[in-house]
Amino acid sequence: MRANNPLTDAPCWVYPRAKYDLDFAGNRYWGGFVGMASSSGQTVRYGLMGGGNAGGAAGTYFAPDTDGIWKSFPQAGIRRTGFGAWAEGYGTLTNYALWCRDMTNAAWVATNATVLKDQTGANGSASAASSILATANNATVLQTIAVKQSAWIAAVNAGGTGYTQGNSLVVTGGTSTTAVTLTASGVSGGVVTAASFATEANQGSYSVLPSNPVSVTGGSGTGATFNLTWKNHVYSACVKRLVGTGTIYMTLDGVTYTDVTSQINSAGYTQVSVPAQVGLLSCVVGFKLGTSGDKIAVDFNQCEGNMFATSPILTTTAAVARGPEYMAFNATGTGAGIAVNDGYRFLKDINFGTPVTLLIQHCGNYDTIRSHIIYGDDVSNIFVTGAPGGGPVNVTAAGGSFNSADSVVTGIGTLNKIAVRLDGTGAAICINGGQITTSSTVKYRQTDLGLTHGTGATNNGSGLLPTNGFVKRMSFWREALSDGDLKYLTTVVNNQ
Repeated sequence: MRANNPLTDAPCWVYPRAKYDLDFAGNRYWGGFVGMASSSGQTVRYGLMGGGNAGGAAGTYFAPDTDGIWKSFPQAGIRRTGFGAWAEGYGTLTNYALWCRDMTNAAWVATNATVLKDQTGANGSASAASSILATANNATVLQTIAVKQSAWIAAVNAGGTGYTQGNSLVVTGGTSTTAVTLTASGVSGGVVTAASFATEANQGSYSVLPSNPVSVTGGSGTGATFNLTWKNHVYSACVKRLVGTGTIYMTLDGVTYTDVTSQINSAGYTQVSVPAQVGLLSCVVGFKLGTSGDKIAVDFNQCEGNMFATSPILTTTAAVARGPEYMAFNATGTGAGIAVNDGYRFLKDINFGTPVTLLIQHCGNYDTIRSHIIYGDDVSNIFVTGAPGGGPVNVTAAGGSFNSADSVVTGIGTLNKIAVRLDGTGAAICINGGQITTSSTVKYRQTDLGLTHGTGATNNGSGLLPTNGFVKRMSFWREALSDGDLKYLTTVVNNQ
């Protein structure tokens, strides 16, 4: 019997015949050197898992772990816990809630409540979080916050005349520190048919919103107007019940109070949020305890411009921004390379050379605005289309794209297994052991999955195409696995 060769024979945990198997949850990797660098801008041929973040203060990077504790991470470095590799995009996010852990501060106004900073925090730190004790029914602890607004979507209202594709169009009206700048991304016969934001900064920053439809200046034409959809804001906090069984409410605007009682427990902290609202310029965030004598622990209060809550950003006297995660590759001996926002790139400079099968095990939250990359290179992408609760998965390669018949399930901690097969006869996709959807026109092409551009989760080389969640594992085969294999590999049992 031939002795096992640790350099060529896969260990027992690797999927049979897999060429690359990146188990982020288990912190084990197979298929060539996969560098677990602690900073970005380092090149390896067969893999790179160095993370980075473009800006942001120390203490603004957290990820939840399997023990229920929010773990903190340095600015430079990937956020990996027992759930997998945590990735958040959405560009720069700001927590506007001041003194996010200390609700005894004057920024918080308590009515019929006793507030102390005396609780072990959601990150395990002693006396880091606050307690709220209701001394009468409907006790409240609230903070009023002025927030800035940015545009998320621009829809053409009137296309005008005389425009050229690529024209920069500056929105007029409102009160802003930075006005919205649109790029005419679609033009037909001088008429603007589509508009987009070239960069995050071009989405603007407003204290008074302009009225739709908005007019613009600049470009080669006249008369174009647009309807802007403004950013949502959401309020979240980590909450634990200490005493009582009464109703616990949270609010984003000081008017609508959402019952979050069913979402909290006495065993540990739960990150709870209230429904996002669009176009707010002032938020009133905090808690109402319906029953006198009830008591809760609260940590990591957060009011941010997003459709759902993200990981905690620590604040005291001022709002704090967390920069987007990015990956940068560079040649040995050169500078830092090009940083691309909104995700991690795990592999680079790999030429598969044969048909391939990919398996991505992933969980995340998805908004209704954009598509969300869970795997991508410069040509081929696999992404969740924007839809409430998740949506189908789209496969793009040579010959076009197609959608899966089934949809992923949204939610941090709710596992999805997605297998995609690409070969010379077409493509196939299977989600969570369900229906296999095929296409005879979307085919493997060697340049599609050569990965010279790099590939990873939430990043295909374009900004603002993120997910919010964990990549548990990514596995690659240099062969076209059978339909039976696809179903077997993607079947989820007890969230595993």
